[in-house]
Amino acid sequence: MSRYFSLFIIFLFTQIIFAASSKDVPHSLIGTWQGKCKIYLPISKNPELAHERDTIDVKIIIQKDGSVQGKVGDAEMVNCHLYNNRGWLGRLLHIKTDFIIKGGYLKGSLYKTDTVQVKNFTLPFNIIDGKMRGSVMQTFKWKYPFPLVKILLSRSESSE
Repeated sequence: MSRYFSLFIIFLFTQIIFAASSKDVPHSLIGTWQGKCKIYLPISKNPELAHERDTIDVKIIIQKDGSVQGKVGDAEMVNCHLYNNRGWLGRLLHIKTDFIIKGGYLKGSLYKTDTVQVKNFTLPFNIIDGKMRGSVMQTFKWKYPFPLVKILLSRSESSE
């Protein structure tokens, strides 16, 4: 019985240590972030056409309550929310990113030849030198996330 109790305590400890320290949205994130971003999505099995060789516009609007709207290419972000993604120990050990946008989906095409109209996704990111850096990752049940778009966004002048 004590072995199971010890495992349970270790599990709880790791959850507490690696959990994000706050659910509040930092004021520095609130507002509009935008930029041109590189597509990673494979569009063909032909090696010469393996990746779209283009960039797409990305615009993300983060609200005070943590809700997120925006567009990735022509796809709209629906029902998305911003979360803290790691605590102090995770940051110290460089595990995960500081923030993540998740809980929603992309509706529409990322680029002109995209035929998948609904994509579940996450967007883990850090703020480095005042820019939002991360990747839009398509998620699947029981599979590792697939990178779609590498983001590097600047805060818009109209952001508060």
